[in-house]
Amino acid sequence: MDKNFYKQIIDKSPIAFAFHKIICDHEQIPIDYEFLDVNEAFEKDTGLKKEDIIGKRIGDVSPEIKISGFDWINIYGKIALNGGEFEFKQYSSLFDKWYRINVYSPEKYYFITFFTDITSEIKDIEILKELELNSENYRLALEKKNDELEQFFSINLDLLCIADLDGNFIRLNKAWEHTLGYSIEYLSDKKFFEFIHPDDIQLTIDAVDSLKHNEPVYSFVNRYKDVNGNYHFIEWRSQPYKKYIYAAARDITERISIEENLYLEKEIFKTTLLSIGDGVISVNKNYKVVLMNKIAEKISDWTQNEVQGLSIKNIFNIVDENTLEEITHLISEVIENKIVIRSSKISSNLALIRKDSTLVSIEFNIAPIKNKADEIEGAVIVLRDVSEKRKAQKQVEYMSFHDYLTGLYNRRYFEEELMRLDTKRNLPLAIIMLDVNGLKLTNDAFGHAAGDALLKKVGDILKSHCRSDDIVARLGGDEFAIILPKTDDVETKLIMQRITKASLNENIDSVMVSAALGHSIKISPIQDINDIIRIAENNMYKNKIKTGKLMRKKTFELIIDTLNLRYYNEQNHNITVSEICRVLGEAMEFSKEQINTLCEAARFHDIGKIIIPPEILNKQDSLTSEEFELVQRHPETGYQILKSIEEYTHLARYVLSHHEHWDGNGYPRKQKNSEIPIFSRIICIADAYEAMTNDRPYRKAMKKQDAIEELKRHSGTQFDPNLIDIFINKVLN
Repeated sequence: MDKNFYKQIIDKSPIAFAFHKIICDHEQIPIDYEFLDVNEAFEKDTGLKKEDIIGKRIGDVSPEIKISGFDWINIYGKIALNGGEFEFKQYSSLFDKWYRINVYSPEKYYFITFFTDITSEIKDIEILKELELNSENYRLALEKKNDELEQFFSINLDLLCIADLDGNFIRLNKAWEHTLGYSIEYLSDKKFFEFIHPDDIQLTIDAVDSLKHNEPVYSFVNRYKDVNGNYHFIEWRSQPYKKYIYAAARDITERISIEENLYLEKEIFKTTLLSIGDGVISVNKNYKVVLMNKIAEKISDWTQNEVQGLSIKNIFNIVDENTLEEITHLISEVIENKIVIRSSKISSNLALIRKDSTLVSIEFNIAPIKNKADEIEGAVIVLRDVSEKRKAQKQVEYMSFHDYLTGLYNRRYFEEELMRLDTKRNLPLAIIMLDVNGLKLTNDAFGHAAGDALLKKVGDILKSHCRSDDIVARLGGDEFAIILPKTDDVETKLIMQRITKASLNENIDSVMVSAALGHSIKISPIQDINDIIRIAENNMYKNKIKTGKLMRKKTFELIIDTLNLRYYNEQNHNITVSEICRVLGEAMEFSKEQINTLCEAARFHDIGKIIIPPEILNKQDSLTSEEFELVQRHPETGYQILKSIEEYTHLARYVLSHHEHWDGNGYPRKQKNSEIPIFSRIICIADAYEAMTNDRPYRKAMKKQDAIEELKRHSGTQFDPNLIDIFINKVLN
């Protein structure tokens, strides 16, 4: 038969059935329980509807259960955690009935209860026995007023009293005088409500109401004021009979104080452990895990429930992070020798093997837990995830000896290694000094990003063509250096040749990769290593005079070739602009030398466009503001390129100003009128006319007469009016 068959039997059973899960705190102490299922009889008997309680806790359904006097949660918790079954009779204030309750646990954390209503079967004498107060004897004794009752009242250390249902004391014993300090005569004329703490009045009224309805009350606690104004916690067991209340009570003030202090200390300790920023694991003397806080769970990948009762040796496995060598017997040493162990005394590179077999960098302390007799009760481990800290330390260590841009060693490391390697056993000791050609040209013309790319490329070349034992460093700026232990002149030159050859095969966009190298070798212990460095630097500078000029010239040629290949009709544009400038220069009767300079400047006027991506210059749509801003930078870039080439330096200022306007609204420096070099003003006119009369990606060519009209319209604003007259009348005729 399937599960549904048995479920139907339970659902239709006349006996109330409920299925629960116990809820525990992190110390496995029951604190609540949850409704998982109930049958129809349970709904009928209790008045609670399944849809209102399933999935909820009893503390939410009936908060008063925790202060009802009977510890339902603890009784059920013991069965749910330890197994077995249990039968007992108990009055439920929630349902106002007496029940015979059978409870058993099918598996850990779960329990089932069957309720049988026995309210009508309970006899008065049985109630009195369970309350441990046989009120029938008191009633008979009261009626007979025999000496035995008098003697009982006088010698009993508990607080005994008889009161009516209106709250008047009728009979009290001497223990009341000792507890509250009032005389029996004084108390006998009072109502007990006069002595009760204001906050407990309603609770006491509710208890009296229960007695009026013939319901016994026990384990009820309220507070009574003594003659000095102090309040005492009084625990009651009360039984109604006709119009009277028969009660025995006990002053539990001291017990409450002790319990509160113990609870507070325990809660403070527990809260501290659970909320502390470090991981905490405690074990008993048998190495079994007792507690693990949330931080420890996160660090180890284990949970409190998983490790409860496990040996700490199964979950706290420590290794050296670098060698993976296992570090053993730590917990044993602490417990057996009563010592404290700190990870810092073992190694600065310890790691914990997590549940998923990954490693996490940690620091930890392990300390013994001892009782008053100095006997070991266990140990506590406090651990911390230092992965980020260790990563940062390694990063700091790396950066302290490495160049951030190229990843090579830095000057500090180079100098320390030079001192370390400057020994007889490393002779011959070779030094290569290297300077990157054209770094300033690259930075000025193409920006520092291009310069950084050039330095990185040089760094990659050096790493690729030097040996593993060589020390390759960037000293700063465009300077590099290499230390080659036990390397003679022949082998050093071979390495330099490999570096030079590799550089010639590299370029970054329009930037040539080139370096000037120089070397020197220490062959005798009496030679000063600083002299060797100076000789290597001098040889490098000699080489730079030759290679630097060649590199700049080749870079210039590469830029021109790249422009002609990259941009539509760029070469024809530059030739035409140069020719227009020649004709205009002749019309203005310039000298041959002036005309040559003007034509050369015109030929290179757009060299700065090398920084503009082809998709922008060849764009058919309108440029965005960001794109136009980039285009406006090309005169400055052209200026920097030409300034770096010795034979073209004199052309740089004309290229810089060829987009300045007569009225001062041009760029990049907002020059106007005669502030603008005349060659720049001529190039501006020739550039505009050529652009208007030839096809462009974004428009078709204009007719000659339309272009002339456009020049006239901007005469005196964009263009020099005198030059416009000469150009139209003498050049264009």
